[in-house]
Amino acid sequence: ANAYTTNDHTTYLYECNDHFYEALDEFMDYVQNPYYTDENVEKEKGIIAQEIKMYDDHPFWQVYMNAMECLYKNHPIKIDIAGTVESINKINKDTLYTCYNTFYTPSNMLMVISGNFEPEELLEEIKKRIIRNENISEIKRIYPEEPEEINQKQKTVEMDVNNPLFVIAIKDKVLENKEELVRKHIAIEILLYMLIGKSSELYQRVYNEGLLIAQPDLDYEFSKQYAHITISGQSNSPEKVAEELIKEIERLKNNG
Repeated sequence: ANAYTTNDHTTYLYECNDHFYEALDEFMDYVQNPYYTDENVEKEKGIIAQEIKMYDDHPFWQVYMNAMECLYKNHPIKIDIAGTVESINKINKDTLYTCYNTFYTPSNMLMVISGNFEPEELLEEIKKRIIRNENISEIKRIYPEEPEEINQKQKTVEMDVNNPLFVIAIKDKVLENKEELVRKHIAIEILLYMLIGKSSELYQRVYNEGLLIAQPDLDYEFSKQYAHITISGQSNSPEKVAEELIKEIERLKNNG
């Protein structure tokens, strides 16, 4: 069993070889019946505070968050998912129950199950375990208006690392049509590997020149409110890598 939180969703998961329905009982009870007390909230604050401090000293995470700060002027994606030590200290059990009762509703959840199941039988078992709250009102998400232009061009922070880390980020327009978004996602990831993947001319050139230590990580992140490309890795001259990347993009654009 495990869980994780991203910028726009929280996921709970488990896997097993047998006793699946007993585990499903525990799983759905855990998600649908939270138990918060003053004591366990205070205890958890200390754990989360240590995790926040750990990520404050994590170079890869910091360079990513700096990139988000450069891209976005107002959108909360530029804020660390865990918050700050100061912000979590203001949380109490009532805050958590308010968040839970607002967002943890069946209409705002998605369940994915993989395994050797009869779909209809499994669906009926899940329905038996769903607790419906008819008093929940419509969820309203309020996001600040975000300009198309980036917030700032560059940010550099000195930390104790063996080799300089970088993230080159490109802000993209948000698409509302889901089919177009899926096609765009696939196309961009293909183009990124064509552009600076391990078999590309650009990668071979900058690698042989000692500008890149290894193939950079290439990603396209998107949601209903934001979208961006990130190219991240290690380099003794990130500015030169960015310059060569821009030249290659322009060359490809000119060649159609």
